[in-house]
Amino acid sequence: GGPTASGKSAAAIRCALRLGGEIISADSMQLYRGMDIGTAKPDAHERALAAHHLIDVLDPASAGADLADYTAMCADAIADIAGRGAVPILCGGTGLYIDTLISGTVLSDSASSPELRAVHIPCGTLDTKAMEHRSIGLAVLIASVHNVARPVLCPDLV
Repeated sequence: GGPTASGKSAAAIRCALRLGGEIISADSMQLYRGMDIGTAKPDAHERALAAHHLIDVLDPASAGADLADYTAMCADAIADIAGRGAVPILCGGTGLYIDTLISGTVLSDSASSPELRAVHIPCGTLDTKAMEHRSIGLAVLIASVHNVARPVLCPDLV
């Protein structure tokens, strides 16, 4: 994880080229077509250097994707990439997506609840561990075949 335009994509591309990998976006806004401003989506040249997944896959006019939707799409992408013998590389700035994949949290298939979404959680009461991955910097998370991600820093990435 990390802030927009901090070099995550460039690091992931170098790692993909070195390891024979493909990149899976872990960015909640890069999922949506047309949402290019402020998302630092990889450009055509960067996408040509390494295959990218979960970018421009949803219409912003749709109902959207929640965490369960993302993890399901990501699990499919990981299985597809690993099934072809390539290395899945998770890269993006949405810490909750990364944390959920790393922890192996199993999410319900049930529909989201508007009642739960309406609950107000006061700022500062959330577990700060949910934000730890933002301090990893340019570490690239490589997903294993078992849908579990582990932090890996490729040599000479910086």
